[in-house]
Amino acid sequence: MFLSTLEVKMKTHILFLIVLLPLLLILIGCEDTVSDNTSYTSIDSRINIKLREELSANSKKVILNCRTERIYGCINYGIDYSVIKTANNFRIKFSGIIISDICLTALGPASAQINLGNLSTGTYNLTLEVNGKTESALLIVTDSLYQINFQPGFDFKFDNTKLHRIPRYLIWGSVGYINDSLTNLANAYLDSLQILGAVQINLSAGDYGFFEIDSFGNIVTPDNHGYPFIKMYKFEYQNDLNSIKELMKRIQQQYVNQIYISCNTWQGDVFYGWTL
Repeated sequence: MFLSTLEVKMKTHILFLIVLLPLLLILIGCEDTVSDNTSYTSIDSRINIKLREELSANSKKVILNCRTERIYGCINYGIDYSVIKTANNFRIKFSGIIISDICLTALGPASAQINLGNLSTGTYNLTLEVNGKTESALLIVTDSLYQINFQPGFDFKFDNTKLHRIPRYLIWGSVGYINDSLTNLANAYLDSLQILGAVQINLSAGDYGFFEIDSFGNIVTPDNHGYPFIKMYKFEYQNDLNSIKELMKRIQQQYVNQIYISCNTWQGDVFYGWTL
């Protein structure tokens, strides 16, 4: 009974994250008539901003995830904004709340993701404007860190003022498994990664966006990970990523519904053993 219940739970969790969530948001709470018409209303609560790094093979972009403190009855409300960039200055004007006539009826803030692009090391001035009022912040970009210098005001707040950058050649992930007897198998996967060329890497404590490193240099195990047992890992890896994918696939096929391996890369790739 334990295995079948856990199997259903895990499969449901996986499908929800990978496939069903976008479809569910489209289907739930939609009006009978689909239209692209939108309307606008004023911003009447503070905007919370979180730094995020977007990874790809060729660049790393700075993203500002913006959300209102006010919670709306439709989760698909947006924040209208404009960005003017001159030299090392960004002026970001928040104009209003975008209200679509299609309501996805789940509670949530209005949101926007502002792409500042691939920024060179240096200091950037951010001017944040809403309702005719402005607040200023400094964004400092180094090879290893993004840092915001900002005094919280009435209209804006940064949820994270320091974000570590993902180092080149970093891979990280987790091995989840259903009972303690599979611990040796989880360890064997990690040993096999090192045989393929992965080497231990030391990271400073702090927030890396995709994970957090504790004071001992380990990845903090996320809450509600959904597995009875889990091991987190991180390595530097400069060899062929296909070798890791093949390793994950072999283990996953041999231990179906017993072990769940994920691997993320510095290039923005995300591999799941059960989908390879």
